[in-house]
Amino acid sequence: MNSSDICFQWLEEKKISIKPLSYDKYERAVNKYLLSFFQQYPIDKLDQHIIEDYLYHQIELGISHSTAKFLKSTIKSITRI
Repeated sequence: MNSSDICFQWLEEKKISIKPLSYDKYERAVNKYLLSFFQQYPIDKLDQHIIEDYLYHQIELGISHSTAKFLKSTIKSITRI
């Protein structure tokens, strides 16, 4: 199973336990930020340093700190790091 498949499987599992608006937020984050991230860094190669570097780069590109925190928690939830 590749990283994209894992993201979509995680989304399907989340869909059962959260409200539709929350699901929409996770789905947007996965599609906008995380699919490309996981294509660049496969889940089995991730570590804390790679995640932090990615988020720092996204902040430099203009995302808010709250969005970065949300992405970090989402990455950790998907990868269970």
